[in-house]
Amino acid sequence: MLKNIHIKRLLLLLLLVGVFFLILLISIRIPAVQNYAKNKVLNSISEHYGAEWSIEDIKITFIDELEATGILLKDQVGDTLIQAQKVDIDISLFSYFNKINHIDDIVIEDSHINLYELTDGNMNFDFLIPEKDSTNLNTNKDGN
Repeated sequence: MLKNIHIKRLLLLLLLVGVFFLILLISIRIPAVQNYAKNKVLNSISEHYGAEWSIEDIKITFIDELEATGILLKDQVGDTLIQAQKVDIDISLFSYFNKINHIDDIVIEDSHINLYELTDGNMNFDFLIPEKDSTNLNTNKDGN
């Protein structure tokens, strides 16, 4: 008798989890939800890097495919770093199970990329590349 109750509870739990993921998959296809998430991410990135980034519209066409239009990424000086009419990104499905994202394909249409050297010798995109932590660099294999 107890076994049947546990099985019913387990099936109910699995059904609820399945319904939750189904609702999540459906809601991610709603343009208002996509644009809300886009605005949150872009505001966070712009704040983090101290550079203006904007995207007019974003569509998640499938669980692993993203289409963005009207992309404008500026550097920290305020100059255009990348401007593109449309970008299609195909993300590997296995990326959702790992901490590392793998991109299968990127297609950029009608783009302008402005890369140049600053007066201090750095490039205008260097702020996007994380600095190496010199405390973790170890040239000796034995740890000394």
